[in-house]
Amino acid sequence: MKPKQTVRMCADSALLLLLPLLMAYNMLGEAAHECVGIAMFAMFILHHALNLRFTASVAKGKYTLRRIILTALDALLLIDMLIMMLSAVMLSRHVFGFLQISFGVQLARTLHLLGSYWGFALMSFHFGMHIPQLAKALRNALHISGSSKAKRLILRSLALTVSAYGMYSFVARGLTDYMLLKNQFVFFDFSEPLPLFLLAYASMMCFFAALGFGLANLAARPPRKQFSR
Repeated sequence: MKPKQTVRMCADSALLLLLPLLMAYNMLGEAAHECVGIAMFAMFILHHALNLRFTASVAKGKYTLRRIILTALDALLLIDMLIMMLSAVMLSRHVFGFLQISFGVQLARTLHLLGSYWGFALMSFHFGMHIPQLAKALRNALHISGSSKAKRLILRSLALTVSAYGMYSFVARGLTDYMLLKNQFVFFDFSEPLPLFLLAYASMMCFFAALGFGLANLAARPPRKQFSR
């Protein structure tokens, strides 16, 4: 694997690993949450720096349905990350506490809540749409020529099971209330072990990734030919 591809894979893996940790805000503590957030933003910048070719080609070429969806998704994620970082700086009590920002705190808190949960869903969805390319790169890196039907069936069954649990967790934990601002106070069950919390959020990532994967497959299908009578 080329060095650039190795760095890209490491950056993307770091984004996926840091995402559920960010959602465990009160369980990690404010200082740790801010440090994880900075690491996340740094990996996000690195991810875009490694994909400058995609950014430079936005105004070029033909736009298929899949490309339209991906470009819109990337734009939403960029806006979300900028809002998250700006609101995080305003709310910071540790890393950026020396700035002593006191204005717009309530608005920043609301935007940070919205950005957190929508960003969680959008980033997971974005990952799902890129699963075929990522799987291909991983197979090439590990020199895997293919897999048997049995292995593919096992992997798909496992992904379906985890995604189903993720859908259940998404509904049971009321994430739609935070995404729609029906509830602006996030509830944390401190009796729940951190590994179980992270497992639930990782399964939700799989759920949104599965949705993204399904949409990518649908968008990539050629349009049906219409026959005149």
